[in-house]
Amino acid sequence: MSGIRTGAAQRGLGYTRIASKWGWFVALGVILIAAGFFALGDVVAFTLVSALFIGAMMLVGGLFQIVHAFMTKAWQAFALNLILGVLYVIAGFLIMDEPVQGSLIITMFLSPPCSSAASSALSSRCSTGKWPAGGSCCWADCSASSSLRCSTRHSPGRGCGCSGL
Repeated sequence: MSGIRTGAAQRGLGYTRIASKWGWFVALGVILIAAGFFALGDVVAFTLVSALFIGAMMLVGGLFQIVHAFMTKAWQAFALNLILGVLYVIAGFLIMDEPVQGSLIITMFLSPPCSSAASSALSSRCSTGKWPAGGSCCWADCSASSSLRCSTRHSPGRGCGCSGL
């Protein structure tokens, strides 16, 4: 033991200080559930708002990367940091200028990683008879196969008809 004594309020991860504020966590959960149902009511508007938010975050991130590039000018990757920062700023402006097209581009970039994760989980399920975590779940099978089917059906370069499954 290190010999350092801690009081009861300082043990663990600090849960004792927030345990008395459990009502705020319940209120936060209720508000987030209500916001989720509200978002389901107008999916298009929330898609556009999220595209605007992602564009703004790309713009801010690009500006910080440009500042970082000039702060570490002696580093060998100065030009790479500067170019990537400028590209992030341009992409952020473009997404914020056209949020509909920006949301489509974001979806096209997120579709391949999601479909590859679904296909690897599905192939693991088919080869071993159980999920990598050790459990077996029909709903997970349905989720992985429908995710894979939807992402391959609407991926660029393929027609909108054949899913391949």
